[in-house]
Amino acid sequence: MRRTVGLGSFLSRERLSDPDIDLAAMGQAQGAVGFGPVEVRPDRLPGVLADAVAAVRAGAVAVVDVRVLPGYGPAMAAATGG
Repeated sequence: MRRTVGLGSFLSRERLSDPDIDLAAMGQAQGAVGFGPVEVRPDRLPGVLADAVAAVRAGAVAVVDVRVLPGYGPAMAAATGG
């Protein structure tokens, strides 16, 4: 029997947390330049993105790990019916 990996988590809306996955470290393990994790601080994001773009322009692969709050704001919840 063939099984699709990951689809169940998507459909059941499970969260992968505690501990959170360090996507920047995973990218570094694959040879990319990792940035983050960038916590919920919007003032930090533009600088991190500028650094990531500079790395890409210099020929590197960049992974930016941005942590966002779970759930939807009121506008997105209304738009998605959630």
